[in-house]
Amino acid sequence: MIDGPTVADAEEVFVRHRRHAVDQRRRALLEGAGELLQRISDLTIQANNAALTSDDRKAIASELSSIHDSLLSLANSTDGTGRYLFGGAADDAAPFAKIN
Repeated sequence: MIDGPTVADAEEVFVRHRRHAVDQRRRALLEGAGELLQRISDLTIQANNAALTSDDRKAIASELSSIHDSLLSLANSTDGTGRYLFGGAADDAAPFAKIN
């Protein structure tokens, strides 16, 4: 007689799928962060243009501030169960905070 899957087998499959989903979420978040960092690079190069007006520079500063907030939000993302993806061993609390 061949035994069917056990509860332990089902739990192992669940854990494997969960890890895979968390890894995919981390990867997507890191890709998003990479895109934001590229935008920061573009803006800093643009801001170095001597022909920009004060209003132009204020607009760039405003966008940089928004990107900062977005990066902070990405860094404090959770896995869907409330555990912070980039919190390391202390994943029960937001690992990053905004300092003014």
